[in-house]
Amino acid sequence: MCDLNTHETHDLLASLRELDSLAEQVATHASSVEKTAYMDHEGLAALLTTLRDRAESTRAWVTAKPAEHAAHHHS
Repeated sequence: MCDLNTHETHDLLASLRELDSLAEQVATHASSVEKTAYMDHEGLAALLTTLRDRAESTRAWVTAKPAEHAAHHHS
């Protein structure tokens, strides 16, 4: 756990909210598939690629943050 400054809080919340929005879009696709037994494979593939990329970017930032925080306190 670590404290975040205002900029970091804003950036992290923006990333998490974007992931939430993408997850809602995945849910919309799931609902559509359930109702129609039809898949927009190009649209879903693009959405899942975006979700993966954004999630990985956010995960990398979250993972790096404690190390960055420790480096600032030990220098």
